[in-house]
Amino acid sequence: MLGVYEHDRDERDVPICWRLINDEYYPHFHAGIELAYILSGEMLITLGGKRQILHAGQLAIAPSYLVHSYQSLGHCESVVLIIPPHWVPFCRDILEGQTFQRLVYDDDRPDGPLLSAMLTLAGMLHDNEPPQNPTLVRGYLYIVLGTLIEKVGLMPKQHEFDTHLVQDILVYLQAHYTEALTQKSLAEQFGYSQSRFSHIFNSAFGCSVPEYLYSLRCRHAAELMNDGAPILHAALNSGFESPRTFYRCFRQYFGMTPTEYLELHCANETSGRQQNG
Repeated sequence: MLGVYEHDRDERDVPICWRLINDEYYPHFHAGIELAYILSGEMLITLGGKRQILHAGQLAIAPSYLVHSYQSLGHCESVVLIIPPHWVPFCRDILEGQTFQRLVYDDDRPDGPLLSAMLTLAGMLHDNEPPQNPTLVRGYLYIVLGTLIEKVGLMPKQHEFDTHLVQDILVYLQAHYTEALTQKSLAEQFGYSQSRFSHIFNSAFGCSVPEYLYSLRCRHAAELMNDGAPILHAALNSGFESPRTFYRCFRQYFGMTPTEYLELHCANETSGRQQNG
């Protein structure tokens, strides 16, 4: 599963927590650790290409730079927390070179400290702004990560790469993805041979540079469609050279056609408005 780097989230560099109804989000990744706790209903969550339906009392863990996405199945309530690594230095040091043994945690104590801390953070963190009481927020973040490290356990990471170089590459691609980029021009931009550049990118994300570029263009096209743009207009204004390429890539990226995507998006929006009304 291909995902898009959320550079703007890393640039804001603040913890974020929402309590959501019928969450739906593109495949994406970032430096922060993302947690999604299901309060009620069911949610289809994809973590690193593996799909699983989560139920109430289960929590999904997306470590730094792991591609993940969400799709509510009917009515679903959840709380989602994103933790920038530097906000919890002690846990960050523990997680250096390690990752969680499991990416789904079955909470046997829904009335315990984990969910309580996440719900408290959802009430404290608003609109991507720095928290008013960062010391208190940091304490709750330690409760959340400390509980997961104890309950889930850790294991060595399988791949290591220069995160600063990877971030520079991703930021550049984000700024230029609608242009006619090639692997050769990108390798020259960063001072590498084509083979070395390809190896770095594939090692970090498990996909080629062209595949990743198409994922950026698919997401941008979906955003244009959500704003009311006709499908063909969205495709051509996202860097696709032909409708045929767009339809093929969109189906690979989202697992559905553009028309099916719009129908599902509209249905979820309607359901969300009814629940919030």
